[in-house]
Amino acid sequence: MAKENPGTLEIIAVGPLTNIAVALAKYPELPGLISRIVIMGGAFLAGNTTAAAEFNIYVDPEAARRVFTSGIPFYLCPLDLTHQGYITEEELGEIGCFGSPEAKFFREILMFGYYDIAAAYAGGKGVPLHDPVALLFAANESYFTYEECFIGVETRGLLTRGRTVTDCYSDKQLDKVGFLVQTVDRKTFIRHIKDLMSRY
Repeated sequence: MAKENPGTLEIIAVGPLTNIAVALAKYPELPGLISRIVIMGGAFLAGNTTAAAEFNIYVDPEAARRVFTSGIPFYLCPLDLTHQGYITEEELGEIGCFGSPEAKFFREILMFGYYDIAAAYAGGKGVPLHDPVALLFAANESYFTYEECFIGVETRGLLTRGRTVTDCYSDKQLDKVGFLVQTVDRKTFIRHIKDLMSRY
């Protein structure tokens, strides 16, 4: 697909980056064919698999490093961002009232374990919509903020394997290699979610 559509293909990665790293190893020309990669992964404040690392990066940090250093423009949507994209119980109730099987399923699946998840994430305010944040950033970045900066990943270390590292908040500046997505306008994000769910 990349060869047939050079420079137009965009990858949205919401899981570990193993397959993309393998593709980069098999096809050296691939970086020049991909327009950008939007990645749901990483964490800078705290991880969800270890104290330092988020799951998608933790399970294959070598692949993440390969992607981060590939030269393909990439936009990282870490837990620090996706925890801002939470949905409340009241908002889930509103979506459930749309009446379609899809809207009801959306509410039911996110209410499963809602209180435990809400207590653990987003300051107890609601359930984070990790993958939808990355997907909707790719679709419309106008209600997000992001900054070009250094982004790296630790591949070794008992306590730090899989930890993503940035100079975005540091006095020490390194080479800019990617874009860190930092904030989302939650009200606009949820309004977009509601609009999508109302179409079923």
